[in-house]
Amino acid sequence: MAELLINRYKILETIDRNGLWEAFLAKDIKIPAHKPVIVKRIRLENHTDPKSQQIFKRLVLKEIENLKKVSSNCSAIPEIYDYFCEEKYIYSVQEYIQGQSLMDIVPIEINQGREIFEQISRILKHLHNHNIIHQNINPKNIILRHETNQVSLINADSFHNIGGYSNIKDQSMQRSLNEQLIQFIAPELANGNAVFASDFCSLAKTIIFALTHKFPDEWPISFLTGEVEWESLVKNQDDEFTKILNKAQSEEIKKRYQFVEEIFIDLKIPKKSESPDKNDGESQKPKPLNPIFIQLISILFLVIVGGIGYIVYNALSTQLKESEAIKMLLEQERQKRKEVEDQLNQVGTELNQTREALKNEKIKYDNLKKQFSQQEEKLKQSENKILDLLKQTPQQEQLKQLDQP
Repeated sequence: MAELLINRYKILETIDRNGLWEAFLAKDIKIPAHKPVIVKRIRLENHTDPKSQQIFKRLVLKEIENLKKVSSNCSAIPEIYDYFCEEKYIYSVQEYIQGQSLMDIVPIEINQGREIFEQISRILKHLHNHNIIHQNINPKNIILRHETNQVSLINADSFHNIGGYSNIKDQSMQRSLNEQLIQFIAPELANGNAVFASDFCSLAKTIIFALTHKFPDEWPISFLTGEVEWESLVKNQDDEFTKILNKAQSEEIKKRYQFVEEIFIDLKIPKKSESPDKNDGESQKPKPLNPIFIQLISILFLVIVGGIGYIVYNALSTQLKESEAIKMLLEQERQKRKEVEDQLNQVGTELNQTREALKNEKIKYDNLKKQFSQQEEKLKQSENKILDLLKQTPQQEQLKQLDQP
């Protein structure tokens, strides 16, 4: 097959198909290394009514656009690189993940089964947060990458949620689906009733298949309870994990996990490790770049650098002027402070002089006080002498002396 789409994507071979879409392995000839990609072609001709065809087309393009945004932030699902319409088809171009499907490596050990279950649960958290229900989880759609052995979930864009799965059951596309893979689909999808728990049911059935290498219709059923007893097919049991799988794949929706966070609780996964990208050890996927995009980025970079330079220059000029103004204000403040210091020094000098004068006055006061004390002492001595004389002179003579003028 040598078909070339929009002069860029060269079809190499068909790798998957159903009644609604076909998937091809192709290469992007616009990239020097001719990077391999997956091209998925969705038929519009299944809807003969023009109005129905337009509605279907709009819904498909909306889902592809939504998945393109979601896949750009999660390296565990194929990234949507491009999409376009041509004649009666819609094409989506996505990342080609090289690795082995879970179908090719079964049976697996219980520890590996638990690890894959945890990683797919993280991926489902990312999808469900964006209101995307995969609806087609099976061993064929779980890929272990060759380089890192990390788990990826493909075919999230199977478009089962457009039109309902019941349409597929009644039309020719039912004949093209593998009957064994249909066993992994949650029973409510046959009525077009897709819920988050539908993905948990399919995932649990897929992990049980990987542990037992038996399809669901081959699992033994208890004659007493009528329930599936797949545990007897596994050598090394993990009671806790077995209970989680049984709850997740229950036939009744209300008995299953309703949200992936409930699974994390039972798996005892810390909240900080619930993201599929931050904890699985994978780096972000490289984005394909074309020359025009690189030129636009270069021009934009030059414009941004020039703009930043101009802004920085103006900012520096403004800052320099502000610095000069601040410097002038600081100089004025220094002058004022110097004047205040001089005034304080003068007041201090006057205060010292006043203190010295007061000291001198105190000395004078002390001297006067001392002199006064000496005079007072002399006066007391004179009084004492007079009293002594009075005692020694007879009273009559005293009277005479007193009478004498």
